[in-house]
Amino acid sequence: MKKIHLLPLLLILVVALSGCISPRSSGHAPRPFKGEVITIDNVDIFPSEAYSGEIVSLDFDIINNVETEIKNFRIELSEPSFLKLKQMKCGELITSDHKCAMNLKPFAYEHFHAEFEVLPIISQSVDQIVYYKIMYDYNGSSMLSFQIVDWDKIKEHHKVLPYQQHSSASDIKIVFEPGFLTRKTVNNKVVTIRDYMVAGTSFLLQLTPKYMKSCQNCIAYVKQIELQLQSVVPKMEGCPDFRKSSESILVSKEKDIKVPPINKLTCTFTNTEIEQPITQGIILAKYDYNMTKIYQAKITVRRR
Repeated sequence: MKKIHLLPLLLILVVALSGCISPRSSGHAPRPFKGEVITIDNVDIFPSEAYSGEIVSLDFDIINNVETEIKNFRIELSEPSFLKLKQMKCGELITSDHKCAMNLKPFAYEHFHAEFEVLPIISQSVDQIVYYKIMYDYNGSSMLSFQIVDWDKIKEHHKVLPYQQHSSASDIKIVFEPGFLTRKTVNNKVVTIRDYMVAGTSFLLQLTPKYMKSCQNCIAYVKQIELQLQSVVPKMEGCPDFRKSSESILVSKEKDIKVPPINKLTCTFTNTEIEQPITQGIILAKYDYNMTKIYQAKITVRRR
């Protein structure tokens, strides 16, 4: 079976994360990625207090923060008891429906505008909450790279590098917790004893999908996690959450994994036969996910 070489992928990912790869030209200026694929900005509901028969407008900007086109980006809008939706403009689409969809070009800005008619009320005033949510599908990748050291083959001094984790520009990252990491407390300080794998041993790996940036208004599900392996193989009796797709690829048994999950995903690994004293081990996680973000805006309706 054809072996997958992940080391070049590691180099490409590290360079990309360092900002050395320029995004493709899209007519919009690239921006530093800050943990969100899509952001909602400049939200304005006007007027914030209104009377029966008046028109209230809701406006906000939709910003694509990545160099990839987001297809089938969706918006859904609620209609409170005393606000009747007249129309909304979603990109180039004008509709009286409560939902719309569009594609977002790389690094694009789009504007959203909705208009509501204020309905009569009996009480002196009542607060109305307009809920609106955005939905989209995207993907990500996270990589664990570490050194596998065969001390029996080391004849001279070698510098052993600590393991590293990298993630692509995405809302979601996979956090790796490798069991070969050994720490202890010395004089009230946590000291790392070992942060590499010793050849011929095995280690338990725990994986957790998490938000790249804290997001209280987010609901996200990872559809499935694929692990591509270099220089390590799973011990399937100690790998309850994954199954083999090929000799060097695992896929999660569970689908539609809520972020963050209740339980961490686990699998035990050992190294393949290595010829050099120090070999690079790589576990690359690739995943698709769907994201929902829920927002709200308040208006006070008053009786004439």
